[in-house]
Amino acid sequence: MREIRLFPESGGFRPTARQELLLRAALLPTAEADAAWSEWATGSAMDNLDEGSYRLLPLVYRNLKAQGIQHRLMGTLKGLHRRAWCENQLLFHRTVGVLESLRKAGIPTLLLKGAPLALEYYKDLGARPMSDLDFLVPEEKAAAACILLEAAGWRRTTPAPAKLTASFLRARHALGMEHGAGGKIDLHWHVLYWNCFPGADQNFWADSVPAGLLGESTRTLNPADQLLHACVHGVDWNEVPPVRWIPDALAVMGSAPSLDWDRILRQAERRRLGLHLEDTLGYLRANWGAAVPEEVLRSLARMPVSEGELWEYRRLTGPQDMGGLIGNLRSQFHAGLRSARGNRLRAWIDLPRFMRYWMGL
Repeated sequence: MREIRLFPESGGFRPTARQELLLRAALLPTAEADAAWSEWATGSAMDNLDEGSYRLLPLVYRNLKAQGIQHRLMGTLKGLHRRAWCENQLLFHRTVGVLESLRKAGIPTLLLKGAPLALEYYKDLGARPMSDLDFLVPEEKAAAACILLEAAGWRRTTPAPAKLTASFLRARHALGMEHGAGGKIDLHWHVLYWNCFPGADQNFWADSVPAGLLGESTRTLNPADQLLHACVHGVDWNEVPPVRWIPDALAVMGSAPSLDWDRILRQAERRRLGLHLEDTLGYLRANWGAAVPEEVLRSLARMPVSEGELWEYRRLTGPQDMGGLIGNLRSQFHAGLRSARGNRLRAWIDLPRFMRYWMGL
């Protein structure tokens, strides 16, 4: 495999040593889970955790409880699991009306990230904390969806032009919104930040599967695309360490053992995501025994990668001040190049707009 990793420490997608102990307590069988949890809990301050570790604790509780493991902190873990369940229920009740309003307006929706993972793969709302409801609308309906939601009292938390122009829709993949009465959503018109070109999501829609939220019918990604999304979304560097991508990906693989690996490879090639999947799937196989076929990893490693793509991948998986202003300019040029499907002239023309959107002006 290629050596493509620069930033393995806090904030990156690979867990620190202490985060790995939590993951082992959340995911492994009895003896290993018990030993990992006992080592982690010795001297650890529950109120001084990074957010990524804190979000793993309800899953730790579910695993320890299922295996009959007792510990002095089980009462605390039970409370965190119950709190996550209550907060997710409250989030769903505050946001399901959005899906209903969009359906009545003739705008299809497709659930992404936390909600379908909790409902379809974890099958436990307490095990997968989330702070907002993520869903996709067709890119040509994004502006209309935003207008409808704003009329219903939702306000933007992501800087954006008053009108969602075509150039903005090529520069960004989603828009955060919140309501004064409570509830947060991420309105997506593209599934992936890496793929914001027109028509990028057609086959996500075409091969999606039915889903529901509190009785409201919608759709979600098929298992192969769900795994791809968990991996690709997980590699982006974040101040909140995004290590829960690991149980997310393993939950998808465990619930859908007959994954369409050929589709994953086609998606990776079409979307230029070979680096993302080679790195993440290779990590899951090597560190968690995930049943990723060796030929899949070899195929990913053979996919061509330009110098610019390698640089951009390293930047996306590392602290965002990498390269300073010049690095940001270069990053926005590569984002424009992806959205223009390799048309360098179009990317240069779009660069001022991309920089404006990135800076929130």
